[in-house]
Amino acid sequence: MLTSLVNNRFSNICILKRFNISRSIACSKISTRRSSIISGFQCKSLDQRLTLISRQQNYFTVPEQKNSYVLLGLLQNGIMDRNNELQFILKQKNRLLIIIAILLNIFLSTVNVANADECSINIITTNDIEVIRQCLAQYDHKAMVFLDIDDTIITPESNTFRAESPYRYLIDEIKISRNNIANFDEIISSWRLTRKVMLVSELWPKIIEEAKKNGIFVYALTQKDSGRSGFMESIEEWGYQELKSLGIELTSKFNDQENSVLLVGGPTTPATFHKGIFTTGGFGKDMVVKKILEFVDPAIIIVIDDRSDHVQKVGKMCEDINVAYLGIIFRKVDLIEGIPNREVAEYQKKHLIETGEWLEDGAVNQYILLKN
Repeated sequence: MLTSLVNNRFSNICILKRFNISRSIACSKISTRRSSIISGFQCKSLDQRLTLISRQQNYFTVPEQKNSYVLLGLLQNGIMDRNNELQFILKQKNRLLIIIAILLNIFLSTVNVANADECSINIITTNDIEVIRQCLAQYDHKAMVFLDIDDTIITPESNTFRAESPYRYLIDEIKISRNNIANFDEIISSWRLTRKVMLVSELWPKIIEEAKKNGIFVYALTQKDSGRSGFMESIEEWGYQELKSLGIELTSKFNDQENSVLLVGGPTTPATFHKGIFTTGGFGKDMVVKKILEFVDPAIIIVIDDRSDHVQKVGKMCEDINVAYLGIIFRKVDLIEGIPNREVAEYQKKHLIETGEWLEDGAVNQYILLKN
């Protein structure tokens, strides 16, 4: 009865102003095999959990009529400990709420004890870089972090790729038609070499450095072909230089090597490692991480990616092999401002396919003005 009540009555988590965590992805994904209650923040102690709230004012609002929703949201996110729960309960005038809260308190304690020896598979979603910062601050050298690159660490400057643009998947559409484009490799490599990019968050370099100082192994994990392509001698080296130009310095070695080949025999190119960046080649991210775990034994795997399917697949793999996992679906890219111009985007795509040359918004705008 209690489980039904939690699932049906309280399906929407409380709104956290600073921590914009989706209930549907972050707090309701309960593993049937190993995880019990999903903790939104992988914090080691009560003090650390409460610090997430107490450091600033107004982290969340608690409308009087929604106290029950807030209580359950805080419980399931691991923000309140037992003492704070009891203090919260004693302040309530609603007897039904008191009964529900006490029963839930007992229920959570029982389930957590029952699953204490099993690995934790946790997934959250946020568009706030501070959530990531606080999560990583809880770990040390026993953790291994994998950051996606495109639309997680960096994103194109062009407004064509902004969240509200119908052309934001312009490059993906070209990739889908690769078999029908004779000079596909040259087109994509030209775009990669000439595009202008920006950090999704200016805090990324600092957060990565903080994590590394804590002993965390911080790598990039990107889904791209590896090796030579079009005008690029090495996709891996190009990726390294692009990140370096924006102040991103990852853990440079894996298994005491700066360069290595992890997987071969896929449908396209091998999975590789180069100066902090794992490139999947023709393999999935879950397969690459699984291969990595043959060489290392971290206490927890942390994946930060803008794509939920990648986060979920790696989480499923970690669950299957009994490795603790925290997946963070990071969607700050959706908040980057920019108004796409239909005429500019259409010209950019047409010009890129026909000539293999990418033009930024400013150049296209100037051309359109001269033409008119």
